[in-house]
Amino acid sequence: MLRSIPRLLVASPDRFLREGLCMGLGGAFEYSHASTAQELVNEFRTTRPDAVLMAADIDCGKGPELCEQLRLSAGGAFTPIYLFGDDDDDELIRRSFDKGASDYLVSPVHLGVLARRMMRDIGVSEPSGAGQSCATAAWESALFRAMPVSAILCDEAGQVLASNIAFAERFGCAGWKQGTSLSELFKVADLGSILRSKGLRAELNCLSSGPVAVSISAERLGDGESAAKTVLFISDCEPDSSSAANVEPFKRQRVIVLEDYEVVSRSLRRLLERDGHRVDVALSADEALRVFSDAIRREDPFTIAVLDLSVPGSAGGAEVLASMRALAPQVKGIVMSGAWSDPAMQKPAEHGFDAVLRKPFNRDELRKAVAEALSSLQM
Repeated sequence: MLRSIPRLLVASPDRFLREGLCMGLGGAFEYSHASTAQELVNEFRTTRPDAVLMAADIDCGKGPELCEQLRLSAGGAFTPIYLFGDDDDDELIRRSFDKGASDYLVSPVHLGVLARRMMRDIGVSEPSGAGQSCATAAWESALFRAMPVSAILCDEAGQVLASNIAFAERFGCAGWKQGTSLSELFKVADLGSILRSKGLRAELNCLSSGPVAVSISAERLGDGESAAKTVLFISDCEPDSSSAANVEPFKRQRVIVLEDYEVVSRSLRRLLERDGHRVDVALSADEALRVFSDAIRREDPFTIAVLDLSVPGSAGGAEVLASMRALAPQVKGIVMSGAWSDPAMQKPAEHGFDAVLRKPFNRDELRKAVAEALSSLQM
């Protein structure tokens, strides 16, 4: 018989990650923890959890083999086991499922969606509201890191909280660490001018090329408590060779983006507009379909739809694309998700999509997906 609150066993060698996951999932579960393979097996046999959430890299990558060991334990045959990690290697994914994993999740993962999936799999109707709100707050930084635009997350005091992958790849900031002052990082005396900036020019010290002239644009993140955080979009001051002026006219398209996190949708808009496309964004399926329909009535239809596969509390990308095609059969669909083991991500064409974007993705991967969608577009 299920407990009144199901128990989730969270296993990872990273204590902060374990605690962050539990905080993010909130009151949906009771929790037990493990940091090594032996602790995991012992805890599983002792607590008989209703589900297991395990890092694939536990004990130097033994996650898949541990799935098999848990399956052979008493009560393990039908226990949902979710592996997660940053690595989307095909062989690792295949081995995980072969050894008994119920699912493999590529970071970043939307914890609100994951909580619902786990509750469904173990036969409980819904996670608590508190868990949902905590999930959104706790996973904001992971979503931020997945953005394809170079960015820094900071607090209201002007201290750096995190930088994303795109920033690290482009700038490799010398001496950067969490807690660094923005004024020091950009050598700008007025902190307020950075946090309120709509295009401030500053100098950033880079490992690759020393001082580099950059432009900073600030966006507040969320409402309420989370509004104490700001995302700074960082770009080179020099003209981009792929800017709108250099994009061939026939490649400029009308693009609609469905993504429920504003900070991610804004970054997508920035990248697409830099390539000359005209872009609208929507945070829900209803909004996306309304904007899409309005564009048709104005005789300015969208040619490409970039759609998140799963949108909490809303229809997902596949359903939205089907509705769009009922209005405009020629629209091209690009599906994006961090859960790339989903059938729609594995075989997008079978689900109506023309191209796929695996989160996190960079600018080149976004351009490749757009080009793939355009390759069959009749101009």
